[in-house]
Amino acid sequence: MSIHVSLSYQKKKEDYNKHDELGVCIYYYSLGKKIKISTGVKTKLKDWNFNLTSSYSKDFIKRTDSDYLEKNLIIRQKIKEIEDIIYKINLNFEIPTTDLLKSYLKSNLKVKKKKTFKQLGFLFILNEYLDFINTKSVLRDGYKRTLRSNLNRISEFVILHQNEVNYKFTINDIDEDFQWKFLNYLNDKGEQPTTIRKRFTVLSSLVNWSRDNGYSDHNFKIISFSHENEREVIYLNRDEVLQLYKFDLFNYNNEKHTSYTKSYITDYLKSGRTITYTDLEVYRDILVFGCGIGGRFGDIVKLKLDNYQFSDDRTKGFFVFSMEKSRTGKKVKVPINNLTFQIWKKYSKNKSREDYLFPRTKKGKPIFNEMMNRSLKEIGRIVGLKRLVSKPKFSLEGQVIEGSDLRKPLYKFLTTHIMRRTFIREGVENNIPTHVLMSMSGHTTEKVFRRYFSTTTKELDEEGKKMFSMDLSEKDFQTNEKIENNIEGKLKELKDLFEKGLIPEEIYHRKVSELV
Repeated sequence: MSIHVSLSYQKKKEDYNKHDELGVCIYYYSLGKKIKISTGVKTKLKDWNFNLTSSYSKDFIKRTDSDYLEKNLIIRQKIKEIEDIIYKINLNFEIPTTDLLKSYLKSNLKVKKKKTFKQLGFLFILNEYLDFINTKSVLRDGYKRTLRSNLNRISEFVILHQNEVNYKFTINDIDEDFQWKFLNYLNDKGEQPTTIRKRFTVLSSLVNWSRDNGYSDHNFKIISFSHENEREVIYLNRDEVLQLYKFDLFNYNNEKHTSYTKSYITDYLKSGRTITYTDLEVYRDILVFGCGIGGRFGDIVKLKLDNYQFSDDRTKGFFVFSMEKSRTGKKVKVPINNLTFQIWKKYSKNKSREDYLFPRTKKGKPIFNEMMNRSLKEIGRIVGLKRLVSKPKFSLEGQVIEGSDLRKPLYKFLTTHIMRRTFIREGVENNIPTHVLMSMSGHTTEKVFRRYFSTTTKELDEEGKKMFSMDLSEKDFQTNEKIENNIEGKLKELKDLFEKGLIPEEIYHRKVSELV
């Protein structure tokens, strides 16, 4: 069983000249038989890539054909269609013979007729976009994973929708009706409005990319729905950070650590020496360290000893590093504090400046975020982070879903992202100017920065008491009356002086303005 793409010759090859135009066909071979499937594409003999397997280009039609891009896409789409049918036949426990494939091709979904200059299938273009992301796009690995996750969800819905409407879906078929159905589909899956909005944003990026690359002529506008809902920002307070830092029962050097974990992480030092930690110990230290410098998880696990830089007089130190998510290679500079310094000392001992601060996996890769997130909840439970907090879910109407706002222990919500929120909350608590705190956290816009903290109950209590305070004594009222009487007396004096012509009008109005 094999698939082969070739030009369709009606006579001997030597009887053609290089400017003759031939059709492109796909030949499917199975059990000694073959069928010929037309792609609907034609090209000149001179533009056909006869050295496909050995040449650098993997295009069937060379760039010398002015429509090579579209023609190659149509050929690959036809191959994908045949491969999908073979896969479907195999799923039905049938043998993909030439006759059975031909039968499936005849009954296969037809492209919906619509006035567009491109009829490439939506799923085919989606796969082309995925290839672009994976091989040609200069994007962070984490962002690529996020894009792939969103595109998989979009693909999942389109396959269901395509079977429902019984025609092959194209980019140009994305209209308001499609969007509302996609929205309802995601909502039925239990996804939150913020997540749904991200799905739509990626869908918009896909459509824009297809238009920019000449695969469609479609303009896309995301439908409006409620997705920005205010919720309490969950963070660790100072006491909780210290509680984590001081807990040492699961540290490798503690003989009781096996009661909590039997998983270990090896760190490699100079001259081939090693040191062993428990997994919970390393995860806890990364969490506390991250709360002290405000970096993202991806930034922290890539830190090297050289990222710690002494001040000129060597009395202070700073962590200086480029942010993983920054498109401009933005560097941040965060002063070291006692907690971060102690952790730095622990993991930097017997290492070189070019060594990573925190241990790596056996394959030399950073510790996995997903694994650490799972362990953080267990760490929080063991340490006893039981402060009650809530993380409500919202409907598409912006209403809190009943029961979702029930408060739960803090440890249930622990993830690595709490590090940045804790760092920023600590800065706000200590009245660090916004522009300084943003410089350390790496934020470039105040709008995004403010998503990392919310008004706390403590702030409401302290500031609210200042309004119409019930603690005002009689003495306070008497003092206020004296101040008012004093101002009134000064105003009368100024008026008398002005009416007698002893002070100019300009000075009179300025003095009155100052008093009032």
